[in-house]
Amino acid sequence: MHGFGNFDSAARFCCAFDELRNYLHPRSTIGEPASLSEQRRAFLDMQGKIEESAKEGHDFYVKAHAMQSPHILARAKRFAHGLMEDHKTIQAVKDLYEEVNTAGEAH
Repeated sequence: MHGFGNFDSAARFCCAFDELRNYLHPRSTIGEPASLSEQRRAFLDMQGKIEESAKEGHDFYVKAHAMQSPHILARAKRFAHGLMEDHKTIQAVKDLYEEVNTAGEAH
């Protein structure tokens, strides 16, 4: 700890180092280790599926809006809200959520 100057600096470094090490360590899936490249591929695959789901939700919402069915519009809105709760960092989900809420305010 001599290089850090004081104990607080060393403690902050150790916490940050541990967090980074835990984040970057190979994770296992069903007992088998997964490399970072495998984890990234799985993440991108999942993100693609979520974006596809948001696009399908958009198509469903457009059809529901054209039909002017309150029940179907409510289902489309619940779908958008559910996606937003679980995947709010994905732009396609944000766009769908904003469209559903903006259109809902216009009526």
